[in-house]
Order: sequence, then structure tokens, then C-alpha cells
Amino acid sequence: MRVLVIENRDHEAEVAVQALSDAGHRVSFCHEAGTEAFDCNGMPGQAGCPLDHGEIDVTVVARSGAMTAGGSEASAREAGIGCAQRHRVPVVIAGTLGADNPPAWASDIVAASDPYLVERIDAAARKGRVPLIEAAEAAARAVLDRAGLRSVPLVGRVSRDDRRLHVSVDVATDLDRRLRETIGVRVAGAVRAIETTSPSIDVQVLTSPPTALIVK
Repeated sequence: MRVLVIENRDHEAEVAVQALSDAGHRVSFCHEAGTEAFDCNGMPGQAGCPLDHGEIDVTVVARSGAMTAGGSEASAREAGIGCAQRHRVPVVIAGTLGADNPPAWASDIVAASDPYLVERIDAAARKGRVPLIEAAEAAARAVLDRAGLRSVPLVGRVSRDDRRLHVSVDVATDLDRRLRETIGVRVAGAVRAIETTSPSIDVQVLTSPPTALIVK
């Protein structure tokens, strides 16, 4: 999992970053230490925004102070929240909680000291992939329905690896090559209509008995 971290102050997310790193996840930052609020990594001369490269599964906003009024107000240094929303990347608030419910833009709020912090962040990342999975399944289902295979079950899956988005559709029957190719092309188009920033989307159509077709 690739995580983008937003901090109001330098090193405010140390606990969350350590927990994520210990679990084998990769962490990027909106700002480098010592930079101004407006000087994010997406600005000219900086390293580049990971969101623009389709690399991020979830964004974590570190807040060490108590949240008030639902925590809906974002600071200047938290402008990356809007960037994450624009890229359809889920946002998790990690910090001291002063509200029972997350603001509308947050998928979850969790204390940085919560032993299930990483699991909660991972759950938000998986939830964020649901629209892509649904689009893939709907595209594949439409092809199968037109082929008279309405009762055949299928399951879609989505994962990221570096800068590639991997989509697989498991179909519980054998299909000829033409039908698999059609599913692959339609699924790729449906997912690309939602995920516009990933440089590459790979689609794999799996059938039973096992045959595979990969569309890139």
C-alpha cells in the first residue's frame, strides 16, 4: 500500500509513519520538512505530487490537536485533502479525536496510538477501490449478459503496484478468446473512465477452467 501523509507541522505523523513503515507500506509526503504551506511537492522545482502519478492508495492527515466541530476545517498545510478528493483517493484522519464522526471528506478517524491504526488505514484504501471494482464488474457483466451468460458469477479485484493499476475479473465458466478480449477491452475502458491518473492499467480476465487473457 502506498500512503500519502499530510502534516500540519513537521514530523507530526511520526507515530503513524513508523507504524505504516513497520508493516511494509510505503509513505510519501505532501510537504518536505521545513517547507512553507504553499510549497508542496507538486509545485515547480519540487519532487512532484504522487497523486498525479496514480501511485497513492490512501491519504493520512495527521492531527495532534483535538478536533472541533467535526474537524471539517482544513488548514493551509492540509490543502492536499482537496487534491486527494479530486483524485478519488480516500482520506483518513490520524490523531487526537474530538468528534464522534469523521467530516464528510474523511473515510475514517483513528487515534495515532490505536493498535489497529494500520488496519484501519488499509480498510479505507480497500474501500476506496470499490468504485473501480464495481465499474469493472459492471462492464464484464454487460458483455456476459449480451452473450446469454446472465447466470454466470464473476468477481472483480483491483490492486496497485508501483505506478500500475491491476484489475482482474474472475468468470466462473470457460470463455472463448473473442469474448475474453471483449471483456478485457470493456473493463479497461470502464476503469480508465474513473481512474485517469494511473499511467498504466492492466486487465486480466480469468476463467474456470483456468485460462487467462491480459489486456494492457
